[in-house]
Amino acid sequence: MQLHYNMALDAKYGNKIPFGGPVWFARFYVRFAIVLTVAYQIIVIAILNGTPILDSAKGGDDGTWERTVFKILTKIYSVVALVIPIACSYWEISNGDTNTFTMALQ
Repeated sequence: MQLHYNMALDAKYGNKIPFGGPVWFARFYVRFAIVLTVAYQIIVIAILNGTPILDSAKGGDDGTWERTVFKILTKIYSVVALVIPIACSYWEISNGDTNTFTMALQ
């Protein structure tokens, strides 16, 4: 949501995307994060349901290509859902809107 807010500000004021990134990349990131989240949830729900799409337990300790794909998805998701939002939040704290809170006695 914050990235959508920044895209709206970028259209009005210019250069509001974190780290000066282009709007097309911000749109790509948001869409990629949504698709990855839905796909990841479907895969996990299928495993919990007993009908895995990617059977990460098959093949013992060595695993199979399915376990490898599952591990890669896990690493990509952790970057997309944790690292990038933290970096963008830091950028927003440093370069975002300034809000003032004033209290007065009556």
